Amino acid sequence: MAKDKYQNAVRHFERAEYSEAEKLLLELHRSNKKDYDVLNFLGILELHKRNFAGAVSKFQQVVRLCSKHHFAYYNLALSHHNLGQVEEAINCYKKTLKYNPDNLDALNNLGVLYYERKEYDRAHNYYDKVMKHNPANANTLNNLGNLYNAMEDYEKAEEYYKAALKHGPKVADYHFNLADCLLRQNKLHEALEQLGFAISINPHHYGALNSLSVVLIKFENYTEAENILMKIIDLQPNFAEAYHNLGLCYQRTGNHDKAVMLYQKALHNKHIRGQMLMDIGNLYLKEGKFIESEKFFKDAAENVDYKGTLYTNLGITQLNQGNISEAVNYTKNALKEDPNIAVSHYNLSHALLLNGDFRDGWEEYEWRKKRIVFKVRKFAKPELKNLDVDNKRIFVYDEQGLGDTIQFIRYLPMLKKLGCYIIFECDPRITGLIKNFDGYNELYPRTHTDEPGIEYDYHVALLSLPMLFGTELESIPSNNSYLESDSKLNKDWKERLGNTNKFRVGLVWAGNPNHTNDKNRSCPLDKLNSLLQMTDVEFYSLQKGPGLAQVTNDYSGKLQILDGELKSFSDTAAAIANMDLVISVDTSVTHLAGALGKDVWTMLPFLPDWRWLMDRDDSPWYPTMKLYRQKKRGDWETVVATMKEDLQKTIVSKK
Repeated sequence: MAKDKYQNAVRHFERAEYSEAEKLLLELHRSNKKDYDVLNFLGILELHKRNFAGAVSKFQQVVRLCSKHHFAYYNLALSHHNLGQVEEAINCYKKTLKYNPDNLDALNNLGVLYYERKEYDRAHNYYDKVMKHNPANANTLNNLGNLYNAMEDYEKAEEYYKAALKHGPKVADYHFNLADCLLRQNKLHEALEQLGFAISINPHHYGALNSLSVVLIKFENYTEAENILMKIIDLQPNFAEAYHNLGLCYQRTGNHDKAVMLYQKALHNKHIRGQMLMDIGNLYLKEGKFIESEKFFKDAAENVDYKGTLYTNLGITQLNQGNISEAVNYTKNALKEDPNIAVSHYNLSHALLLNGDFRDGWEEYEWRKKRIVFKVRKFAKPELKNLDVDNKRIFVYDEQGLGDTIQFIRYLPMLKKLGCYIIFECDPRITGLIKNFDGYNELYPRTHTDEPGIEYDYHVALLSLPMLFGTELESIPSNNSYLESDSKLNKDWKERLGNTNKFRVGLVWAGNPNHTNDKNRSCPLDKLNSLLQMTDVEFYSLQKGPGLAQVTNDYSGKLQILDGELKSFSDTAAAIANMDLVISVDTSVTHLAGALGKDVWTMLPFLPDWRWLMDRDDSPWYPTMKLYRQKKRGDWETVVATMKEDLQKTIVSKK
């Protein structure tokens, strides 16, 4: 009778008639509570209902009645595993293997548990045991792929994923995992093919659809990516990764408000919450909303394991708010997390140099050469690392903007005095200006960045010389002038400008629009209108480039445009020599005026470049320069009002 009921329960189970099977099994259990086969069967039913707690109760009763019941231990392990009770699951899988060492599923699942705990060596050990029994076990081959993918050995991971597909059924997850591995290697077209296979097997595979959107985003096909992501969200409204990638689509197309809204919808997912907070913080950072950005980065601190990027970004928010000490602290914390973050070292150099800490600042500034944006040059000869240069041929090259070259060329005579032969290579636009400069033996206009076709012993970047000379704030080499304008051009420009009783001011309001900080350092011309109304001043535009587009007919008679006559830096230098004063934003012209020893007023944004330091109105680099700083971000009005007042006083004092 009992045997028949049990067999009937089996038949009901095989036909997926679980309620009928359970009814018969409960009858059997009531008649014999020590029948562990019935209890085991009831536990299996609980597993099918995904009532894992109920399953645990049943299987625990089984192993109490039969301590060597390896099936019950395996199912008990599965139940604990699904409940997230990792230690209990591990113990039960090990008990399973104690009584049945050939249970490959137990070996595989132990590998999975150790993989989830990031104990990769232990995980590999259990997977290896499966492979010894069955080298074609597709599930374990796939898991080995996951293991190597996590360890970033993508070549090995790809090999195992392909083996899983070769030996096993065409499972959507196997194709999806292989696609993920290919994506990480930037093999986009191969990944696209595998995602197609995964989606053809399971059209509602959210992970594959989401990864397909990632590939489309990489191909900048934002419209198609958006369509797929909207489909995912319709099918699975809580799929956080879809909100993330949809937000990325909007971010890439400039709709930052919508991107933030979508990132916020993904915050509920604890696995990507930290990344979402970082992404929102980065968006606000790009928009210059540093207080908002700081808030999200601080919230992210509790949700991300790796904090190198987080602390770097917090350092940027503090730097841009003028909190230099806090910026230094955060950036140093980033480097404790990872000493090799080039951008963190570079940012730290800016904060230290702004703060006047030149000794450490120059050392950190050397990390600029390891940034992705730095154009690395390959040299056959070694880099100069000290000042033991007597009788050596030193190849010095400029590396950044024209203003940097003008500012730091002052170090060439110092280097030359140490007994070396200097070959200086620079931007051809500046060679005419410095043709008579006594700081080199040979001057070459840069025509390429390959190995120099001349003999030399060492090479050195121009902006590495302050570090080699150990320049401190007090030892900056600063003379009233170290460049001279051409005397003939001076005379030509004097005749060209003619005589006047008015005070002459050369004006530059905009820098290179390709400069990363141009939107902050350039001042719209209309902000200078109150200055241009002064009747006892003649204003001359020394402006070059796109900034001239701001000049309209309204400025006729107020601002004389010299653009067409400024054919070279030598012309600009001669024009400056015929001015009483130069007023400029942070551009090469302000450096040129300072190097010529001309009175120059430099307009600085709230957070200036490191060379201008903080909280002072003079520059130790240029004795004839006066600095006018924004007191708050974007406030050129106050800067211009102060300059106008000072200009009126200057004119009175000159009369």
